[in-house]
Amino acid sequence: IDGMVLKLNHSTGLFLWERTVSSSGDDFITGADMYPRYAELYIIGDYPGNSTLTLNGTSSSATTSGSSNGDVFVGRYDWNGDAMWATTLASSGIDHGTDIIAFNETANDLHIAGTYQSDITDAWGQTLKKVTGGSTHNSFVAKLDRSNGYTYWADGIDASFDAALYSGP
Repeated sequence: IDGMVLKLNHSTGLFLWERTVSSSGDDFITGADMYPRYAELYIIGDYPGNSTLTLNGTSSSATTSGSSNGDVFVGRYDWNGDAMWATTLASSGIDHGTDIIAFNETANDLHIAGTYQSDITDAWGQTLKKVTGGSTHNSFVAKLDRSNGYTYWADGIDASFDAALYSGP
């Protein structure tokens, strides 16, 4: 199963373009947000981390590779449907991306949320330590650079039960 991103004409509902997010396994887009000033689309989701994930674009593609059972991916498309970048956050366990927010007009950042089972590492080798105690799945929040997906920081949230973070309506 591949993930799919569609752009529709807001007045006619006609397809302007569609792109796939694909790896050798099942790929799920679990969240998306638009940065309106530049019409950039940011997506978050899950994929089998022991494979390479590709964001297919109009004239470019972006790839990222994971290392475990299931990893979080974050990607960026421009207004034309070109894939600008993709990045991974991965642990040795199963990780899920749950939400993404790209609303900040004054800073070049986006925020993501998800769950993880053990120490989680980003594409630049930075590690978020698993919160001790708590449940099998701990939640995390992270701040990324909108221009390249670099992780500024990430922090775990402990719960005595399995929990995930989502933004409200």
